[in-house]
Formats: sequence, structure tokens, C-alpha cells
Amino acid sequence: MENFAAAEHQKQCEYSYNLIMENRKKTLPFILTNSICNDVLNLVIYLFIIRACVAGSVTIGSIAKYITGITLFINATKGLISQTQSLFNNNKYLVRYFSFLDIPSKMSQGERHLYFLPNKDHILEFRNVSFKYSGSNAYAVKNLNL
Repeated sequence: MENFAAAEHQKQCEYSYNLIMENRKKTLPFILTNSICNDVLNLVIYLFIIRACVAGSVTIGSIAKYITGITLFINATKGLISQTQSLFNNNKYLVRYFSFLDIPSKMSQGERHLYFLPNKDHILEFRNVSFKYSGSNAYAVKNLNL
């Protein structure tokens, strides 16, 4: 039994490894794009701020303001790319979820309709409602009144 369990464990490890590598291959372009964009953006903006500071057209307070704004912008861009990546990764699960929701219901539908008269008070009342699952002798709900 030990050899069988070890072989099954090895198969599961290989399967998991292959799934992880496949996922990494799919997400690599997003990660590289994100990293390159952030690095280039940081470099350009910091060079601009340093140039403006050396020229004397920017105060120390303005530098702090610009760096804070840049940091917030870069973090928002990272979040947007990360969320887009999550959408692509979760898409396969959403397809399964929506296909499940599209399964037609086999539940019987009632044919009685309620008609309400305008400007009247109406009361919806259940009297002695009982229910038991098919194949069961015990009631799940018995003589419910609402």
C-alpha cells in the first residue's frame, strides 16, 4: 500500500506543479508589463522632479507632494493590473458557475395567481402548511402557520 500511496502522491504533486507552471506562463506577460511600466514611470518622474529641483522651480514641499501623488498613482496602476489578472484567472470558474445557473429547474411551479385590488390592505397567510422530502416519512415542516 505504501508504494501505491507514494505513487499517487507523486502524481498529484506533478499535476499541481504543471498547473502552477501553466498559470505562471499565462500571467508572466502581465507581471512583466506591470514591472516595466512601473520602473519606467518611476524613472521618468523622478528624473523630472530632480531636474526641477536642481533648476530651483520646485520647493521641498512640492517634491513631497509630487512623490506622494506618484506613489499613489503607481499603486493604483498596480491594483488595476492585478485585478485584471484576477479576472482572467477567475474567468474559467465563472463560466462553470454561470453554466450551473443556466441548468433548468425541475421544481414544480404553481399555477395560482394573486390579484390585488388597489387601495386595499392585503394579508398573505399560510395555514397548516406541511412538507416532507420524497422517500421520507418524517415531516420537515408540519402545520406551519404564518
